[in-house]
Amino acid sequence: MTDSLAAKPFAIPPLAVYVHWPYCARICPYCDFNVVRARGGAEPALLARAIVRDLAGQAADLGPRRLSSIFFGGGTPSLMTPEQVGIHSAPIESLRGGDAATNAAILRAIFAGERGPHRDVVLLNAAAVLITAGTIPASPPFRHEAFRAGIDLAAKTIDSGAVAALVADLAQAES
Repeated sequence: MTDSLAAKPFAIPPLAVYVHWPYCARICPYCDFNVVRARGGAEPALLARAIVRDLAGQAADLGPRRLSSIFFGGGTPSLMTPEQVGIHSAPIESLRGGDAATNAAILRAIFAGERGPHRDVVLLNAAAVLITAGTIPASPPFRHEAFRAGIDLAAKTIDSGAVAALVADLAQAES
C-alpha cells in the first residue's frame, strides 16, 4: 500500500435495510417473494413487533456505520397498519379541511388543545420537520422512535400554549 493510501481514512459507507413484509392483498402470479395472503388476525402485529425488535438488536452490530434508508417491500407494505408504526388511522373524510377560514379554525382548535385526526397530522408533520432539521436525532435503526419523540415534543409545545401565543403575536403584528 502506498503512503498516500495509508494516510487517507476510509469512508464507511452507510447501510440500507430491506424489510420484507410478506402479507399481500392478493398473490400476483409473477411474484417470487415469500408471501402469504393477508387474512387479518394478530400475526401481522406480532411480525411488526418482531421486525422492530430485530432492527434494534442489529443496531449494536452497526458500529460507526449509519443507516441511510429502510425500504419495506415484498408483499403489500401498505397492508401494514398505521397503528403498527405508532400512528392512529382515521377515515380520509375526517382529515378534510376547507377554505382558508375553515383551515384557520381547525388550526386554532388544535392549538387550543383539541385532539383528533387533524392534530395527529399536524404532529406527524411537525415530527418530520424536527427530524429533518436535526432537532430530533434519527439514529438508525430507531427512526420510528425519532418520530415518536418528535410527536411528543410537538404535542408538548402545542399543549403548553406556546404555539397559540406565537400565532396570537403574529396576528397582532399583522394588524
